Amino acid sequence: MLSNRRFQVFMGDKKSRWRTTNEGLLQGSVLSPILFNLYMSDTPSTQSVQFWFADDLALVYQNNSMEESEIVLSADFQIMVKYFRSWRLKPSSVKTECSSFHLNNREANKTLNIMFEDEPLQFNQTPKYLGVKLDRSLTYEPHIKQTCQKLKSRINLVQRISGVNWGANAHTLRTTVMGLVIPAAEYCCPTFINSTHTSKIDIQMNRAFRIISGTVKSTPLSWLPVMANIEPPKFRRQIALNRLYKKCDENENSFLYLMRQDLPQIRLKRKPPWLNENQSFDLEIAWNNEWLSNNPINHDLIVTPSQKLPGFNWPRDLWSKINRFRSEQGRCNCNTNNNNFYLLILTKESI
Repeated sequence: MLSNRRFQVFMGDKKSRWRTTNEGLLQGSVLSPILFNLYMSDTPSTQSVQFWFADDLALVYQNNSMEESEIVLSADFQIMVKYFRSWRLKPSSVKTECSSFHLNNREANKTLNIMFEDEPLQFNQTPKYLGVKLDRSLTYEPHIKQTCQKLKSRINLVQRISGVNWGANAHTLRTTVMGLVIPAAEYCCPTFINSTHTSKIDIQMNRAFRIISGTVKSTPLSWLPVMANIEPPKFRRQIALNRLYKKCDENENSFLYLMRQDLPQIRLKRKPPWLNENQSFDLEIAWNNEWLSNNPINHDLIVTPSQKLPGFNWPRDLWSKINRFRSEQGRCNCNTNNNNFYLLILTKESI
């Protein structure tokens, strides 16, 4: 596979000489993941649980004593280092970190002393694993804050292509939000579905909905996902969780499936994600029930909240105005004359 494979490095107007690749796997090749899994299939067993994702390895050990955890993890690292050296693999000590997760506030500032190739590993209280920033008590607050910063910058880009009376129509803005904002907001959302900090993500999503609908801040929150024709964030997180568990149930060899067969006892007020599992969850029913319970102004104009409202392809200025009449929220204290004028033109069905 690597015969006659050569590479060259370019930097500005300079270039290196040609070099030959004698070991490793090609990035992007369909065979590379399979060959790597075969190469690593004889990984030695350790007291700690091994989590592999491509070439990323995490060793996890659970114990009431931190001192005991340090001894076990240090021994397991020595086993893995010996294995890596025998198979010409070079683990990166710079990229390797250790962390602890617990609810003992007395030991909140205690660090782990784990050795890796005769050097102590760097201790990180908020490590990042597969794109998710973790914290000691698993509240996911650092990850959600980082996600909100990412959402702000992306929503700013969406705002640049629209204004109150000019810009792209609602269909284009919705497509942009679905492709640019939603993936960042919902990445790994089943893990933090019960976090108390998810409301910060909802705030950013409501901002995106206002851009799509052309409405103002005082618009009732129930109207925003309806006019944007995007499901409320909490319902989308529930759908993602159900989809994950359904996928795991179809594969009885998956690690998550095996863990779900022996769930631990609930000891904290904080609910774990598996308590939210509801395979019978119906988006249409849940959204409609929430719409009726909130009873927003002019709710009788909407038959089904999930249905796209008329005017999605209208010019930006007309689309913004009609949505402000729907929600009766504008930039002035009284729009009585303007409301009467537009309601004479537009029938109830068109609104």
